[in-house]
Amino acid sequence: MKQLTRLRWYTDRMVEDANVVLLTFGSYRLRVHGPRIDIDTLCIGPSYDSREEDFFFILHNILADMEEIIELQPIPDVHIPVMKFKFDGISIDLPYASISLLVVPEDLDISDLSVLYNIDEPIT
Repeated sequence: MKQLTRLRWYTDRMVEDANVVLLTFGSYRLRVHGPRIDIDTLCIGPSYDSREEDFFFILHNILADMEEIIELQPIPDVHIPVMKFKFDGISIDLPYASISLLVVPEDLDISDLSVLYNIDEPIT
């Protein structure tokens, strides 16, 4: 995120504060996963980050250059767009959401899902 923020000519302070928050969910989060299951991890970024351009293009290119990443597969044209890959042999499913803030709080409370873009009402 810092690299992207710098590319967009934001101030040094914005670059310093730029971040994403990664939250696990699904069977891994519930601790009911098995040895061959993937880790579902939601990547939450700031309002100026776009899924189409930044997540599926810039992040994809960064991941593609990493030795630890294999089987990198962006899947943008599905109901929940996701990037799938293996990191050091561990399968990861990584969907992306942005919030309506310039900096993602480290202690982000997603119990109110309206903070995420593209979600009109809380899921029950």
